Amino acid sequence: MTEIRLDPVIPVWLIVLLVCLSLGAIWLTLRRCSLPLKHKLGLTAIRLAGILILGGVLLLPELLRVHTKSEPPSLAVLVDTSGSMQDSPNQDPKTRIKQVQAFLDSRGFRSRARKYRVKWYQFGARLEDAQDPKDKPLAYNAPRSHLMQAINELAQRNRGMNLAAVILLTDGLDQSTQGLLPESVKAPLFIPELEASGGIARKGTGDTFIAEVTHPKMLVVNWRGQVEVVVKRDKRGAQLACPVKLFRGSELLRAATLLFGKDDMVKSLAFTIEPPTIGRLSYLLEIKPENDTNKENNTRRFAIDVTDPKNRILYLEGTPRWEFKYLKRALLKEKNYQLSAFVQSGQGVFINFSESTESAELAGMPEFSDASTVKFRAIILGEMAGAALNEKQQETIAKYVEKGGGLLLFGGSKAYGRRGWASSEWMKKLLPFTNEKGARMAEGRFSVSPTLGGRSHPILSGLEAETGLPAVLSLWRRVRKR
Repeated sequence: MTEIRLDPVIPVWLIVLLVCLSLGAIWLTLRRCSLPLKHKLGLTAIRLAGILILGGVLLLPELLRVHTKSEPPSLAVLVDTSGSMQDSPNQDPKTRIKQVQAFLDSRGFRSRARKYRVKWYQFGARLEDAQDPKDKPLAYNAPRSHLMQAINELAQRNRGMNLAAVILLTDGLDQSTQGLLPESVKAPLFIPELEASGGIARKGTGDTFIAEVTHPKMLVVNWRGQVEVVVKRDKRGAQLACPVKLFRGSELLRAATLLFGKDDMVKSLAFTIEPPTIGRLSYLLEIKPENDTNKENNTRRFAIDVTDPKNRILYLEGTPRWEFKYLKRALLKEKNYQLSAFVQSGQGVFINFSESTESAELAGMPEFSDASTVKFRAIILGEMAGAALNEKQQETIAKYVEKGGGLLLFGGSKAYGRRGWASSEWMKKLLPFTNEKGARMAEGRFSVSPTLGGRSHPILSGLEAETGLPAVLSLWRRVRKR
C-alpha cells in the first residue's frame, strides 16, 4: 500500500491564502512590466515554480509505503543431551539417540516443520541454543538433565513470541528441583515416545548399576558437602532393595537402601560428608542389589581435594597500577582473607608484596602445582601478557578452575588483547568471551543495568528496583559471549 500524507507546518488554508496572494502579486508586477512577452513568460514560470516549491515545502508531504509480511509461527524442538540418552532400554537394539535421530529425520516431522520457523535447543544441566542436527550433530555427554528448569527457561526466552508448540525429546529423567511455572504450559508440549512403554519380557533379574555420581571437587575442611548418586536398572519387574554405602578409605561413612517399585527404573539419593583433614581424600560408593547379573558396575571411586578454612587469595599483577593498589588494600583490610600479592617487574620477575609490611621484597611465586594451588580459594590475574606465565603454570590454573577454584580476570588491553590470555590454549578455555575483529578498550561512561537474574544475586539483592549502579569508565569490546 502506497499513500501520500501531509504534515503542514501551518494550517492548509493559510498556505492556500499565501499562494493566492503571491500569484496576485506576480500578476500585478507583470502587468506593469515593460519587458518583451517572451521574457515575461519566462519570468512568470520561474516565479510560479518558486511559489509552488515553497507551498510544497510548507505542506511537508510524505510518501508512505506499507509492506505487510506474514511470519510463520515458531516451533521449538528441545533435545535432551544427557549421557543417559545413550542407553538402549529394555534391550532394544536402538538407543534413545537413534530414536531421536529417526524421529527428526522422518518425513512426517520434516514435512510439517516446513510450516513453522523451527528453533533448536539442547539441554543438560542448562538450556542452550542448538542447530539442526542435520547440520551439526549433537553431543550427548551432559552429566545431568534439568528438565523442568529447561522448559521454564524456554518459555522465558520465547515470551511474547508466536510459539505454536514445543517438541520435547527426552528420556524423562529429571534432576532439577523446580516445577513447571504457569507460563511454561501455555504452548502445547509434545513428547514422542523413545522406548516401548511396556518393556520386553526377559528371563533373569537384570543389571542394576551406578549410573552417575555428582560430588564437589574441592571442599574446605569440616565444611559440609553433598555426594549424589543415581542408580539405574535395565529391567522393570519385581520390587528391588538396593543397599548403598559410602566409604572414605576403609571407613564406612554412610549407608542407605534404595527401594525400586515394579515400574521404577531410576532412583537417586544424596549423602552429606564433612571431610576432617586437609589433602586429597579418596571415597568409594558401593551398591549391593539383590540377584544382580553384573557386579562390575556396582562401585565408583572418586577423590575430593580438601583445603584449610583460611580464605587465601593469590593475586598476580603485571604493572603496579591504581587498580592493584586499591584491590590490595581492600583485601588486606578484611581479616578473613590472607592475601599473597605479586607484581611483575620489567625483567619478567615477580616481586612479592608482603602483607605485614607494605614494602616490596624480592621473592619467587609459590610453586604452581595441584598441591599448592588447592590452598587458595581464588586466583586473581591482572593486567599482564599471556606469556607472563609459562604453559605448565597456565595448565595448573586451568585444572584448578575445573576442580571448582575461583578465578578473577582483572585485566585490560594487554591481558585481553592479541598477546593476552586469548593467545594461550589453556587460558583461552577459561575466558568467558572471544574477541571479535577490532576488539579494543573503549573509554567513556557506560551505564550498568543488571538483569533480573543479576538483581537476584545476593550481592545486588539489596538494591531497589530504580537504583542505578555507577557508570563504567572503560569497556573492552567488541566480544562474543561464551
